[in-house]
Amino acid sequence: MDTLFKDWCKENLLQVEEVERFVYLIDGKSFLLLEHKNGRIVSSKFSLILNKEEEDRLEFVDFVTFLWGEKFYYTSKDKIKSPELTLLRYLGKVSENSYPYLGVHGKYELLNGTKDYSEWCNKAKFLQVSSLGICEKNTLAGIFQFQEECKKKEIKSILGETITIKDEFGIFQAKCFVVNSTGWRNLLLINTEINVINPSRYVTEERLLELSEGLIFIFHPVQSPYDLRKIKQYSQKFLKCYFQLDSCEYNSNETDKDFLYETNKYLKNSHIKPILLNDSYYLEKGDFHIKSTLNTIEGESDLL
Repeated sequence: MDTLFKDWCKENLLQVEEVERFVYLIDGKSFLLLEHKNGRIVSSKFSLILNKEEEDRLEFVDFVTFLWGEKFYYTSKDKIKSPELTLLRYLGKVSENSYPYLGVHGKYELLNGTKDYSEWCNKAKFLQVSSLGICEKNTLAGIFQFQEECKKKEIKSILGETITIKDEFGIFQAKCFVVNSTGWRNLLLINTEINVINPSRYVTEERLLELSEGLIFIFHPVQSPYDLRKIKQYSQKFLKCYFQLDSCEYNSNETDKDFLYETNKYLKNSHIKPILLNDSYYLEKGDFHIKSTLNTIEGESDLL
């Protein structure tokens, strides 16, 4: 159990100090690690099971922590008989990372993004991320809740959207981020084009360029293969233009090849700069299956 606990703390970047056997210090609070008794940690009444040694140590700690399934949870010591299952994550802080993270796809991106914005902000605060950006696809539904949660954690919120655009060649996706009040008004109008005016959920390129003031535009190498003419056109209209540089790896070798090839073409060009941006649809690598499940549901719902 002790080894499993230490591995969990290491994987989740928790700064842990062992003060005595099965007692650990995390973020200035003491945690007593409970052992399973005959494979059990709770009674039939869902009360935590403690042995005599653990009961004796209880008055000297703040919390107890325990393995439940494959994850560690904790609860305050006065909740032994009715424990709260709080995941043992995002306690304390890691080293300084004062940089913006722009790729949040939360719960309002239905059947694709995940998690409440409070959880995104908890992790951002833990990692000491200074600014957090939202870019959910074709929706601004979560913007205000996202702002409120960022404000609670004293994190600067950056507002944006992944939008679907129709040009003379077809449909592609890109990102717009707000710089000022004019940009916010224009993003609202772009969102209206996508969700109200055009039934197929897109904004025309012509209309997008009319609403470019106060916005930053970000090309994606897969969605927008390198096109100097388009880059110059958009750069003249938008406040700034960048291309997305991320560590994405695609399941398709062909798509992965195209992504690397187009990224290389962008990198070699001096007309547009890269911006580090990873699209994140879940918080922890162990949650990767959630997105696949949601996407499967979306596919099935399209058939109904």
